[in-house]
Amino acid sequence: MFKSQDGKLRSGWILMLGFCILLISLVGLTSILELVYAVVGSITGWFTLNELMNVLNSDVSQQRFILKIFYYLSAVIQEFVLIFAPIFSWRHFVKEPLTKIGLVSWKEGKKDFVVGLLMGTVAMSIIFIFLFVTKRVTIRSIQSPVSWNFLFYIIMFVAVGFAEEILSRGFVMGALRRSKNKWCIMSAPAIIFGVLHLGNNGVSWAAMINLILIGFAFSLAFYKSGNIWLPIGCHITWNIFQGCIYGFLVSGIETPTVINLAVKRKDIFTGGNFGPEGGILVTIISIVMLLFVQFYYRKSVKNFIEE
Repeated sequence: MFKSQDGKLRSGWILMLGFCILLISLVGLTSILELVYAVVGSITGWFTLNELMNVLNSDVSQQRFILKIFYYLSAVIQEFVLIFAPIFSWRHFVKEPLTKIGLVSWKEGKKDFVVGLLMGTVAMSIIFIFLFVTKRVTIRSIQSPVSWNFLFYIIMFVAVGFAEEILSRGFVMGALRRSKNKWCIMSAPAIIFGVLHLGNNGVSWAAMINLILIGFAFSLAFYKSGNIWLPIGCHITWNIFQGCIYGFLVSGIETPTVINLAVKRKDIFTGGNFGPEGGILVTIISIVMLLFVQFYYRKSVKNFIEE
């Protein structure tokens, strides 16, 4: 029931175990942090727990700055849980090397990581240039990136790139490898990647399709190369340039930015309240990314299922 004929834990049980550990870790962490913050707030008088939970809607003042520091700390810790819970589950319950979930050495993966960084940068730059040239967006102002808020989002997007790819690509595809079904291995993580964004503001069917397409491109990269460095790199710069540089909404989330944009038309190109990921430009870019990944790894002799 739990193990296949070759004596290995079945894919479904690995996924169930991994997500249970992740959920328990997040719930436990949240409870501990709320207790710690309640005690700190009570002793110092800096804030109440309710104020801390609403920090991002608050005005910036000395007190709010303190609130933001605690909020930022919580968010970063949460992302590290999303990174290390799957790794812990894989090492201690599946008991296979981390290379099986795409975490090969930096020496082996650095080229793919740089290519991924360039992919995300170029893709989002093309989208920005098109929307600017067609006057769907205009530049209100150029702002200084020197702020705690800006630095926080840069750190967060780097952490999110690692967390979401290790979880939805590395861990899930690593577990599904045992199914020996190529399309299941690649499509399931892509769908999970889309589902992770269902609660975001402005999400639409177009946005979900685009996220699944992007997820499929990332899955293909892992399948062809045996590592997740390219998806991690692309994920990082995609979000940073989309939000922190060009000023678009990132999956419905507003971020501090260098370029303060005015969206003149919320249509099929700009993606409405979800940002570019809800528009047809990202659909086209995602398909191009799929083709590029296929071309980039055209000489790869990796056998994902058997290795």
